[in-house]
Amino acid sequence: MKNKSYMLFLLLLLSINYGQSLVQVDEFGNFNQSTSFTFTTAGFFYVADKESNEIVKIDTLGNIQKIIGGYGWSQSTFDFPADVYTNILNVFVADYNNNRIQTFDKDLNFLYEIKNDKINFRYPTGVATSNQGDIFILDSDNKRIIKLNSKGEFQNSIGDFDAGEFQLSSPEKFCVDDQFNLIVINKKQLFIFDQFGTGLNKIKLDFNPININSFFGNIVLVDSNAVYLGKLNDQNEIKFSKQQLKVDNEINDALLFNSKLYVLTNNSILVYQVIGNSE
Repeated sequence: MKNKSYMLFLLLLLSINYGQSLVQVDEFGNFNQSTSFTFTTAGFFYVADKESNEIVKIDTLGNIQKIIGGYGWSQSTFDFPADVYTNILNVFVADYNNNRIQTFDKDLNFLYEIKNDKINFRYPTGVATSNQGDIFILDSDNKRIIKLNSKGEFQNSIGDFDAGEFQLSSPEKFCVDDQFNLIVINKKQLFIFDQFGTGLNKIKLDFNPININSFFGNIVLVDSNAVYLGKLNDQNEIKFSKQQLKVDNEINDALLFNSKLYVLTNNSILVYQVIGNSE
């Protein structure tokens, strides 16, 4: 049933429905060159900025709560924060060139790091967690996702050379959905695994996504020219182009929550009301 749900969603995603529309209602933030963002239901964004090597905590009114970082390899500094993720309690940052994951509390106080001298991974481009506290890291150098338990101990490798038809060849980004399945961007395909690493499905796309988010069942994909929205088991999937969004800047990430689409560009977060969409 899960396979059918994903297939239905993604096939419908490619059938663009222009019945819905957007109204821009806000814009906030002043970033240098963002890479990704994450959001909590408490109303806070965490934004990774690769030019300043900072993580910015900002609320939906645009008020900056805290900034950490700067270039470096010590605690709370970064060398290209490629991804940021929160499970509400903690914030995880994929510190790409430092070959590590840094973990903070919700107020961005440093907690601990996961380094590649203990676990063999290099150049992480994504990080997420499961409901059991397992940590998933996209190891871009070895073209796989590694799974660690809550103590940071290696559990297994997902999409590795022994995964058969589900071997990843060029994983870019991934997200964990409400069922704690992993949805991985692999060139113009999405590879779907359960949280134990079993391959569930592979879906071909007619565009090349660069980022993906899942929030309360809503799946959002972005490429350099558009944002694609969807909701599992719902036939209201839609594509919004840069022209429709009236965006001149690069689109780096996006997510959908409470009928509002949040689009991360290089320098700010744009907020749109989605007309005709409901949770």
